[in-house]
Amino acid sequence: MNAAGEAGKPQERCGCDGRHVHEALCALFDDGQLTPERAEQIRQEFAECPSCSGRMQSEALIRELLQRCRCEDPAPQALYQRITAQIRFTARG
Repeated sequence: MNAAGEAGKPQERCGCDGRHVHEALCALFDDGQLTPERAEQIRQEFAECPSCSGRMQSEALIRELLQRCRCEDPAPQALYQRITAQIRFTARG
């Protein structure tokens, strides 16, 4: 899928609060923060919204790439935030 969505259609914005989405994604991807049931509930909610689903996919990709680095020390939070912001900016086109 490209930044505009499938078949070139723009992604709809669901009106979700950005802070809520960010907090839910962090909880979803940080081990041990959620019960399996709550994690599945978040995945289902985000799957219904193209914007949130895209953010979830981006978060998963970022974390996968960082895991591949196999760095002993985690990346600084400021670096993570800059990379995430750049990806979002790029995805909007």
